Amino acid sequence: MEPRLASPHGVSWPSPCTPRMPAPRRPRAVALQVLHKNVEQQLRTVEQLGYIVWCTVRFTYNTVGLRFIIQSSVASPATLDERIEAFLDTVPTILRDLTEDEFRDYRQSLVERKLEVDKKLRQETGRYWHEITPLGQYDFDRHVKDAEVVGQITQEQLRTFWDENCARQSPRRRKASFQVFSSQHELPPAPEGVVALDTLEQLVEYKKTLDVWPAVSEAGGGTK
Repeated sequence: MEPRLASPHGVSWPSPCTPRMPAPRRPRAVALQVLHKNVEQQLRTVEQLGYIVWCTVRFTYNTVGLRFIIQSSVASPATLDERIEAFLDTVPTILRDLTEDEFRDYRQSLVERKLEVDKKLRQETGRYWHEITPLGQYDFDRHVKDAEVVGQITQEQLRTFWDENCARQSPRRRKASFQVFSSQHELPPAPEGVVALDTLEQLVEYKKTLDVWPAVSEAGGGTK
């Protein structure tokens, strides 16, 4: 398959965890702390899929998930999707091979980042407004509580969390693959069994069928 020029690709999968169930999202943040360096090393440096390789945590109303983004001029979005999946299959080994000192360093780094003082007024304001809308929970000390819990997470809890929520074989895992093609190339046909959403209206109607949609609308955190 010929490469797509400047074809950014993003993959994310929301888990059943919600902002009203805070405990599960803390191991996810620790997992991100561990994965971030490994993702860049493998997918950007070793495989040279593209300069832009991101691994982040994304909060969207009542869902929280890991998100991977790659922009590449040498590989198609389908190939990028396959390489992300291949990397994720190595995560259990990465977590298992962490020494105690390495794990403590990752964990402490995350604690310090959560307790870091806002450097700009807009950062503080943004943090407060995020609690007001869309969450509507007004937990303005969330970062302090998160840091306290993160500091108590163990390696075994982290490995168990990954196996139960993010591993390919986990029944709780959900994935959404967003693929963008260069205008110089035609879109490929949708894979068998996949419903293509070609318009904004189709996307909105699809979202209304999801379990989290009523909760978001009732809480006033989203658009009905």
